[in-house]
Amino acid sequence: MIVLFTYLLYFLIPLMIGSILFIIFKNKYWGMFATVLSGFLFVYLYPNIRSIWLLTIAFGLLWILIYLSFKR
Repeated sequence: MIVLFTYLLYFLIPLMIGSILFIIFKNKYWGMFATVLSGFLFVYLYPNIRSIWLLTIAFGLLWILIYLSFKR
């Protein structure tokens, strides 16, 4: 249960950072950059969890798809 919560936290924090930057700059590239960058920062800070950066990139792509679907 705690592991699941940790993975959820790793998903949500980069997504929140990217969304906040997107709202501030109104630029989708800043949001994507922040999402991926914060994912790599988590990998650097927690090297025992290697699959996090893959999950973060997947969430970044999901974030882009959500953005593009709302843009239409």
